[in-house]
Amino acid sequence: MEIHLIGPLPPPFGGVSVHIARLRKRLLRAGHTCVVWSHEARPTENVCAAGSLRQMHGALRKVSRSSILHFHENHLLAGLMAAQGRKVVFTVHNERVNTDLRGGRFPLVWLHHRVARRCFLKVGCVIAISEWVRDELVKFGFDRRVIRVVCSYLRPEEDEAAHPANMAAFLAFRQRFGQVVTASAWALRFFRGEDLYGIDLSVEMMGRLKDRHPDLGLVLVLPGSAGEPYLAELQRRAEALGIGERILWLLESGAYHPIQRACELVLRPTNTDGFGVVMAEAMEFGVPVIASDAVHRPAACVLFRNRDAADLAEKVSEALADLSALRERVAAQKERDHFDEVCAVYEEFAG
Repeated sequence: MEIHLIGPLPPPFGGVSVHIARLRKRLLRAGHTCVVWSHEARPTENVCAAGSLRQMHGALRKVSRSSILHFHENHLLAGLMAAQGRKVVFTVHNERVNTDLRGGRFPLVWLHHRVARRCFLKVGCVIAISEWVRDELVKFGFDRRVIRVVCSYLRPEEDEAAHPANMAAFLAFRQRFGQVVTASAWALRFFRGEDLYGIDLSVEMMGRLKDRHPDLGLVLVLPGSAGEPYLAELQRRAEALGIGERILWLLESGAYHPIQRACELVLRPTNTDGFGVVMAEAMEFGVPVIASDAVHRPAACVLFRNRDAADLAEKVSEALADLSALRERVAAQKERDHFDEVCAVYEEFAG
């Protein structure tokens, strides 16, 4: 098959970009043709620059009509290509489709969402990463018959590595603390006026535990956030809480799982989410995860009340006291790889 993947490639290393990078490698190894349309061209890797909507539309119209166009973003363009009879698959990586494509504070935003929504409904095959997302798509207007539920998790590749500067700083930090927990954000973002990835909650949690767990360190992996005003605000808050020396801020872009696997706990304090590749990667290596209850989470996760730093601190403290039992729980509930299911969707839709 010839597959065109439309969406981001690392860097930065976020859940969607990592998924596309792994999917591309697996498709090529399986003998398929795979072209990626991402932020910038990489001619030697068969990666094309996405460009503007008009440019992308013109370029994709030249692609063979037998090819599958697998979108991971850009609802409007996916709908336009589907309306022209192309074989379009769209993976919805989060539960926010009804939020993202409805309403808008300004007339142009409202109009764009309205047009994008009408176009998006023309897509012939939609992959939902969970039953919850499938139900959201039905509410959005899709017929259940065009939706396939396939988790987005693909196991890490052997050649994925942390940035050398990040790893060197982490190893030095790890030697200073008996226990280390970690959280990450591919970019500092807000959702409904709150820190989407809960980095602020992670800092507050450390402030609450500094006396109870004097040997605890926190590693925050925030690639591409250098110079962000909000990053400086978070760092000032850490200093005010007296925990500045107990937090390591890693800002280079690289794979996250090599750092996760060397920590006691992985935190996922997001106020909304998709599948959460970070959580599956942690559990792949037997590391327990503490996550907000903002959305459905894997059964092996320890949950805390969304946006409640006090409850997060309590759950971290309890987990650190019971690590052996949590590790056994995680080992019994690892997420399986879903590459074959994605290929089955392609084959079904192409046929």
